[in-house]
Amino acid sequence: MGPLANFYAEPFLSGGNGAGFGNANGLDTTVYLTSGITSFAPPSSVTLNFGAAQQYIGLLWGSIDLYNTLSFYNGISFLGSVTGVDVLAGANGDQGVNGTLYVNISTDAAFDSVVATSSQYAFEFDNVAFGEKPLGVPDGGSLMGVFGLALIGMAGIARRRS
Repeated sequence: MGPLANFYAEPFLSGGNGAGFGNANGLDTTVYLTSGITSFAPPSSVTLNFGAAQQYIGLLWGSIDLYNTLSFYNGISFLGSVTGVDVLAGANGDQGVNGTLYVNISTDAAFDSVVATSSQYAFEFDNVAFGEKPLGVPDGGSLMGVFGLALIGMAGIARRRS
């Protein structure tokens, strides 16, 4: 399925999404995940359930919107969330090169599921990676501090766009 302007679109690949994407330039042609509300479908979410505790998740977040949300859980306990605005200050659903980033989130608060939701059109993502805490991430700290550090790390990946 191709993009539908102002509704949903495949994440856009470019060398600026991260080193792993090389010189690719164009729509991601692999299967991607999406959640949200459209006039064509009822509200939906995507839940990633892990068989064990995780401390890292990375994903290619396409057409970043302020109303896209990743919520983190340990069992039924809500740990915190990251929104499109946390990732990209000018989050506006850009379906091109300026609206897709590879986002890395590391935390010392173990989570076993992540729920992707969108209160409007769509939250598209692909190329999900996950695992235990990467080397160099400090132990301890409050959850707010942990997610604050994750947001600072995400801000560091955002490249200046022309």
